[in-house]
Amino acid sequence: MVDLGAVGLYSILSGLIMVGFLISIVYFFVRPVVDSLYRRHPGFLFPWNSLRLKTLWEEIRSRGYRWLLKNLVQSRKSILTYWSFLWVIPLGFIVVFSLAYLGLPMADLVQTGLIRPGWQAQLTVASLSFIVLIFLLEQISRTEYREGVVQEFFASSRIMPVIYFTLASSGLIAYLYFYHTPEEVDPLFVDATFFSFAGTVLGIGYVYYRVARLIFFDPMDEMSVEQVQRGIDLQLKEEDRQSISKNLLKGSLPDFVRTGTNRDGRVFMAQELGLDGYIADIDLKKLNEVCREHGDLFDEAGGSALVLNLDLGAELQPGVDVVAVDGTNVNPVEVPRGLAEGLSEAVYCSDDRPWKSGNRLMERNLDQIGASTRNAISNLNPSGLEKYLELYVDLLQYGTTLNREVIEDYGVTPPPISDLVDHIYREFYQIMEAAGETGSSDLINTVRAEIFRLSLAYHRQGENYLFEKSIGLYASYYRILFSKPSVDYSLVSGLLSSMNNILTMLTAALGRTNTVEEVEGVSSDIESFYETLEDILRLSVEEGDSQTFNNVWNMGDDDFVMVRPESEIYELRRRIDELERAENWENLENRLEFLEREQDLVKGFQSRYREIQEQPELDRLKSRLEMLEMQQEKVEGFQSEFEETRFVAAAWAYREVQTGNLPESVFQVMFSESIKRYSFNKLAEVYFQILTDPRLDLFRWESEDSDVFKGVQVSQPAVFTWLQEFFCAMGLLFLDAEGYELEDLDEGDNPMADIDIAKPSYPDLGETIESVSTEELSKTGVAESEIEELEYKKEVFLALHNQMQEILERREEDYIIESDLDPEKVSNFKESYISGFEDRFNLREVLDDLGWLKVREYDGEVEGFGTRISVRVYPEDSTAGTA
Repeated sequence: MVDLGAVGLYSILSGLIMVGFLISIVYFFVRPVVDSLYRRHPGFLFPWNSLRLKTLWEEIRSRGYRWLLKNLVQSRKSILTYWSFLWVIPLGFIVVFSLAYLGLPMADLVQTGLIRPGWQAQLTVASLSFIVLIFLLEQISRTEYREGVVQEFFASSRIMPVIYFTLASSGLIAYLYFYHTPEEVDPLFVDATFFSFAGTVLGIGYVYYRVARLIFFDPMDEMSVEQVQRGIDLQLKEEDRQSISKNLLKGSLPDFVRTGTNRDGRVFMAQELGLDGYIADIDLKKLNEVCREHGDLFDEAGGSALVLNLDLGAELQPGVDVVAVDGTNVNPVEVPRGLAEGLSEAVYCSDDRPWKSGNRLMERNLDQIGASTRNAISNLNPSGLEKYLELYVDLLQYGTTLNREVIEDYGVTPPPISDLVDHIYREFYQIMEAAGETGSSDLINTVRAEIFRLSLAYHRQGENYLFEKSIGLYASYYRILFSKPSVDYSLVSGLLSSMNNILTMLTAALGRTNTVEEVEGVSSDIESFYETLEDILRLSVEEGDSQTFNNVWNMGDDDFVMVRPESEIYELRRRIDELERAENWENLENRLEFLEREQDLVKGFQSRYREIQEQPELDRLKSRLEMLEMQQEKVEGFQSEFEETRFVAAAWAYREVQTGNLPESVFQVMFSESIKRYSFNKLAEVYFQILTDPRLDLFRWESEDSDVFKGVQVSQPAVFTWLQEFFCAMGLLFLDAEGYELEDLDEGDNPMADIDIAKPSYPDLGETIESVSTEELSKTGVAESEIEELEYKKEVFLALHNQMQEILERREEDYIIESDLDPEKVSNFKESYISGFEDRFNLREVLDDLGWLKVREYDGEVEGFGTRISVRVYPEDSTAGTA
């Protein structure tokens, strides 16, 4: 009995131990999984009222099950790593036993007595798989952690499915070894043992091949790019999901409830509702019941609304407004506490997001790519730098392609894509800055070449905004080159050569356009290009770089030789006019019938008839003409604006040399090679053009003294002050004062008289002309003989200026006289005059009846004409006034 009791006690203890072990397994392993599943997916408890599940079904309904399958396949990392045991073990055993059941000839050679050696071999192979796993972990530990990339690396190596299959097959062989003797074992299990071992060996060999390939080709950076792309996709999906959930929530709430925030009517915050974390799900039925339960308060108030800030996936923290009222009829204090308690039961929060967000995934991998790029710069590795720049370009291209696909749905570029673009262009600037600090021409040229390729690609793709950002990098590139004490001018020459190539490409593209839309697109890129040229001109003055100033100054000359549509415009206008004046075909046919007997005339009309039929349609010719006229207009506009830019740049350089910010020697080189090419007529034409149609972007040239609090007049911006000073100074230099008769100055001799400018836009140049001194002009480096007659030139310039004012005064009077009267204003004046006259006439009759009116003619002593009316008011002999 003792022995039986002892056995029973041991059995009880063993059973208790197993129960405790199972309880600990459930408590420490199963419970956290279930709890996490519940917190992340509480909607499984109320599937028909779950906002999250309704959102999912709405996505499936609008996009189809293919979209759902595609999203599930995108999670292949988990399927190929930690969740792979769900499919690899059953699939592996199915294949193994299927092969064993077929009774292949090679399986018949397996000896039943070799289970023990087979198990030992299986364990050896299993140990090899763990060695590979340890090797992978060691390789990863040598690199910095990149979110998503480590999982991708493990998934690409296929190590986890092989390990799971190896462990399962080892368990099968262990079972055969311990529980079956060689004589009793079923031949089917022996064959299965062989195929399990063979499968393990093949799996390990395949893993070694994958690992070697991964290590040799080093795909970590490419994987980072894929993770950034996946992060963008996740963010777009999150925005779509948020939009769908908001619409579903609005549609399920009563009329007096709306979503959003209203800080003025704040009632409850997140901590008062006991909500903390991300909104994982909302029980729509319970939420609706809670709102309707307290709906009487808002129905009686009339016009007031209950505002709920409950967006699926939104983070609720202490201080976040959740419940508010909108309207003056309901006091927030009057909202009962029961509403808060009901809302806290209808809303479920989780510590984690209900779905994976791509923000962190994108940011971490972009930072890692940036760190790798800077390492390549630090190591002076141009090929490595080029590789990472290409990764950025690939990401930009991905964002561009994705934006074309989704922009119709969003209306504008989605924030995730625009944020990616802005981040990459900031990275480009920082890369240029880091490359410039090294002083390595190879690195700097590598960056410049990538900018050129980027600008070229976005121009060809018609991405005007991205072209503008790409071409704008050239100005930053130039600034960085001059941030070092010593400047390599070969790098500056390379920059200008690259820009010249881009301009040639743009002008050629403008000449190849066939539609108005194409002209608009190319013109937008050319405008961005000239803005960059203007920035470089301004920077060259700031840096005292006369060589770049002169090169950029001359870059705009003869750039549109490939766009000369004048002759074709003339021909098209002639053909259109001919077609519009030609007889229609029906009349031609009638005349052919009428002149049937006159064979020679008939042949002539038949020839003319065929000629008109073979000509292009009139509408197509007009469209072509419209496109060419726009080409011509754009070309003239670009040339005109660049002339203004050069004038402003020269004026800015003149201002800087007068204030001592620019060395005289540098300005003299600028003057002799560029500015001196001006004639007085051209100088006045460009200056008056700027005054007539001032460009807002000219104010980018302004310095700190444009601050209105430092005494600058608002009506006369400071930028026009130094433009006027430059015009007067250069005008005195370029004016040929010989041949002018100051006493009898002929308008035909005034070079400013032919320039079209309105009187309000014409400036008062008198004081500025008088203020120009010989010392100021000598800083230009011109010979003394050219400024000896300065005082006489001032007299001539002032005479021309005074005469110009008279001309403009006369033009304005002529314009007023010749201009057509506004019919509406004439009618209003007529009605007003007649009604006023009638009122005065009635008053005159009353005064005359009272005897208070005295009328007499004006005498010669009084200036004027007509009659004089005196009004006598009581008492008699007192005069109240005259009219």
